[in-house]
Amino acid sequence: MRLLLAIGVLLVPHQLYADIFDSAAVLGNGFVAMYESRIVESTNSPFTVVLDGGFAGNVFVEGNNTFEIRSGNYTDLDARDQSLVFSYGGSTFGDGVRAYDHSTITIFDGLFDEDVIAHDGTVNVHGGTFRQGFSASGHGTLNFYGTELLATQVGYDDSIQTTEYHLTGRLASGEPFLYGVSVGADASMILHTVPEPSTALLLLIGLPLIWRRNCAA
Repeated sequence: MRLLLAIGVLLVPHQLYADIFDSAAVLGNGFVAMYESRIVESTNSPFTVVLDGGFAGNVFVEGNNTFEIRSGNYTDLDARDQSLVFSYGGSTFGDGVRAYDHSTITIFDGLFDEDVIAHDGTVNVHGGTFRQGFSASGHGTLNFYGTELLATQVGYDDSIQTTEYHLTGRLASGEPFLYGVSVGADASMILHTVPEPSTALLLLIGLPLIWRRNCAA
């Protein structure tokens, strides 16, 4: 597996390439290891790790750092301490994906076998394939971006003050979906309507024409 560890130094990043195997580690401006793959901050400068192929074990992102998934597989992921995670592809299987401690997970694509959880963190969903559901607890927030979004309440558990929803519609990437979503008393789910790709293209074409006509007038 190849991980890219990019350390920001002013505007010129230093890049370290390494092949990671079971129990191996890369030391730089932080630490990455297989099976309990831990990404921690070792200086005041946050850094980014990119997974682009291969396999990673249980990934922990901590210390205001960033983990970016382009391709490859990983078992599960915890984001903590205001860290950032961006998913553009790849697949996860295991215990799920979780955002804690004001961390943010943003999903544009990828396959998720288990629950996606926002617990005192934020999860932004623009696309992807999800085989389980979503939950928001603590002061967590779930943001869904798409069209025809509709959340229908299907249950309420008074013992844990959690509301259950069926969420339907199309994600911003175009995929239709039906998901189960659990939202705690202090958590939130926010539905954001975005233009469909064809509508956005028409807007891009039409706005310059409108601007030219206004200028000509």
